[in-house]
Amino acid sequence: MSDDARWGKCRMSDGARILAGFARSVHPFIFSFVMRQATKMKRSQTD
Repeated sequence: MSDDARWGKCRMSDGARILAGFARSVHPFIFSFVMRQATKMKRSQTD
Protein backbone atom coordinates (compact mmCIF):
# COMPACT_ATOMS: atom_id res chain seq x y z
CA MET A 1 0.00 0.00 0.00
CA SER A 2 1.41 3.37 -1.00
CA ASP A 3 1.55 6.37 1.31
CA ASP A 4 -0.95 8.19 -0.93
CA ALA A 5 -3.49 5.38 -0.62
CA ARG A 6 -3.00 5.18 3.14
CA TRP A 7 -3.40 8.96 3.45
CA GLY A 8 -6.51 8.94 1.25
CA LYS A 9 -8.06 6.16 3.33
CA CYS A 10 -7.21 7.98 6.56
CA ARG A 11 -8.66 11.23 5.25
CA MET A 12 -11.81 9.45 4.05
CA SER A 13 -12.45 7.82 7.42
CA ASP A 14 -11.78 11.18 9.08
CA GLY A 15 -14.34 12.85 6.82
CA ALA A 16 -16.84 10.07 7.50
CA ARG A 17 -16.35 10.50 11.24
CA ILE A 18 -16.87 14.28 10.96
CA LEU A 19 -19.92 13.76 8.75
CA ALA A 20 -21.40 11.25 11.20
CA GLY A 21 -20.88 13.61 14.11
CA PHE A 22 -22.42 16.49 12.14
CA ALA A 23 -25.43 14.38 11.13
CA ARG A 24 -25.89 13.22 14.71
CA SER A 25 -25.83 16.78 16.07
CA VAL A 26 -28.10 18.17 13.34
CA HIS A 27 -30.52 15.23 13.13
CA PRO A 28 -32.94 16.38 15.88
CA PHE A 29 -33.39 19.75 14.18
CA ILE A 30 -34.01 18.12 10.80
CA PHE A 31 -36.43 15.64 12.36
CA SER A 32 -38.46 18.34 14.13
CA PHE A 33 -38.45 20.47 10.97
CA VAL A 34 -39.71 17.58 8.83
CA MET A 35 -42.39 16.71 11.38
CA ARG A 36 -43.51 20.35 11.51
CA GLN A 37 -43.73 20.47 7.70
CA ALA A 38 -45.66 17.18 7.63
CA THR A 39 -48.21 18.37 10.19
CA LYS A 40 -48.57 21.67 8.33
CA MET A 41 -49.25 19.83 5.05
CA LYS A 42 -51.71 17.50 6.76
CA ARG A 43 -53.55 20.47 8.28
CA SER A 44 -53.79 22.28 4.93
CA GLN A 45 -55.19 19.12 3.28
CA THR A 46 -58.00 18.81 5.85
CA ASP A 47 -59.07 22.45 5.42
